[in-house]
Amino acid sequence: MNTSARTLAFGTLALAGALVFFALAAWQVARLSEKEALIAGLNDSRDSLPLVLEGEELTASLWSDAPFREVSLRGSWRDALPLFAIFADQNPDPDAPTGSSYRIIVPLDTQSGVLLVDAGASSDLSQINPLVASGPHRVRGQIWPSEPAFPIKKTNSRVLFALNAKEAAARFGLQTPFPGFLRLDANASGLERLGPLKHSPGRIELINNHFSYAVTWLSLGLIWLFLCLLALMRRKKT
Repeated sequence: MNTSARTLAFGTLALAGALVFFALAAWQVARLSEKEALIAGLNDSRDSLPLVLEGEELTASLWSDAPFREVSLRGSWRDALPLFAIFADQNPDPDAPTGSSYRIIVPLDTQSGVLLVDAGASSDLSQINPLVASGPHRVRGQIWPSEPAFPIKKTNSRVLFALNAKEAAARFGLQTPFPGFLRLDANASGLERLGPLKHSPGRIELINNHFSYAVTWLSLGLIWLFLCLLALMRRKKT
């Protein structure tokens, strides 16, 4: 292969590599637009008027079709101790609750099955009292998806390290047909006995790093072209 042919082959390889990097950057830009549209749609759903559910209208498909949607439904609180679910990004030691924020999970009987309700947050578990059965009540909150199950298991059966409906139901010894929770944004009727709970409007937080990914791929493409050009110039000199 003569010099011109080798130069042409090298240039083709350099251009092909750069095009791959630039294509990946363009793909991340497209994904960025899609993610922004998804977040906007979820926030619109969250901020819309509550969806009033009656009877069997509460179905598992709501967690995929209308995540974070505000709903209003009827159910009866169970006579059971609340389950304390600690956020995974907080202090993961149930014996050292200082600075930790616990989500208080309680079961609600509905016509469609047992629904796990995130009743609010507490930093002092000693102020949380056993729940006494009461109902029926009209309950309003957000359809809240489960988090991935936390891999570390602790012996304390009243503490979880991620809001995962399947794990929580197993700790209660319950069967729930729903893949997520109902998160309350205010005190609910029938839960006054539980104790002081903190509420905040549910924030929709989706990882959206596509812009930084696009910049990374674009930078790699430019670096690749620069290195290839440098190698080509050195080859010509020799």
